[in-house]
Amino acid sequence: MMNEKWHIQVIDFGSARILGKYFDKEKMEFKEDDTYYDISETDDLKGNKIPINDEDDDFDFYESHKKPDRRGMTFVGTAEYVSPEVLGDKPAEFGADIWALGIMIYQMFFGKTPFKEKTNYLIFRKIEQLKIDFGDNENGVIPEEAIDLINKILVKDPSKRLGAGPPGSENDISHLKSHPFFKGIYWDNLHNTPVPNSKNFDSLLSQKKEMNEKKTMEENNNKTSQNNKSEEKEIILKEGELEKKTRWLHYNKRKVILYSTPKIIYIDTSINKVKGEIFLDKSVKVNHVNSNIFDIISPKRNYRFKTTDGEALVWEKYIADAIRQYNK
Repeated sequence: MMNEKWHIQVIDFGSARILGKYFDKEKMEFKEDDTYYDISETDDLKGNKIPINDEDDDFDFYESHKKPDRRGMTFVGTAEYVSPEVLGDKPAEFGADIWALGIMIYQMFFGKTPFKEKTNYLIFRKIEQLKIDFGDNENGVIPEEAIDLINKILVKDPSKRLGAGPPGSENDISHLKSHPFFKGIYWDNLHNTPVPNSKNFDSLLSQKKEMNEKKTMEENNNKTSQNNKSEEKEIILKEGELEKKTRWLHYNKRKVILYSTPKIIYIDTSINKVKGEIFLDKSVKVNHVNSNIFDIISPKRNYRFKTTDGEALVWEKYIADAIRQYNK
């Protein structure tokens, strides 16, 4: 995010915590607790570590936060930013944030993270092996100061990581801020420093505003069209007990209902709670995997369902017909 001065604002502290403290939700206050590394307090209710990239709608954040909020060892975040010590089940301390800074600096120059791979497993392997590719850099596209800084930050041992050392050490935060890469940066007055080329940003903002206004008009027109269709009677076309694959790579039993609108909702019958909803517009595709498994592919997300009676093709036909009928 950026403020009105085009300065970057850090947001999204959903999994952040103040080290050495936890939040007592009953008394609504922070408490000192040096035992926040207790792994039993950082697992989910089933004893599993909270996984990387947990965006699954089956994950109940209310349930996961019933225990004191002690997350010094909780395994959350984006796989490509995870530090080696966290991969090794060690506590996430200040060095993990410095590691993430090194990843961001690399990404700003190369347009990708240094550990980009197709799967989390391969990403973790690459992090553990510390394989960083700077290319040949023959034309000096990447400043040598940047490469030196990245190499000094992306160090396996957090105690030797530039910026992560204790105060007064040769790799403490003051040495990070005084690195040649940051020459000309006045940290104490950084919030008042004018942003270079801000006029270009103003022009981009104006273009973005026009695009947003156009998009809003189109969305309003679509809503009007959808509202007219939603006035039609909503009919249940098919329902049944299926298993839905989560982003934790296992399946949860769900009651799945296909409506004529068309949409699909899936329900956790053990707590009688709707866990998700899939709107089936014409951009959604149904993909056959095998006699028991089918995928629903939308522009934003893919869903996988498993039947136990070889009815994958039946579900696929019902869903495809519902989409086709509604979008005539």
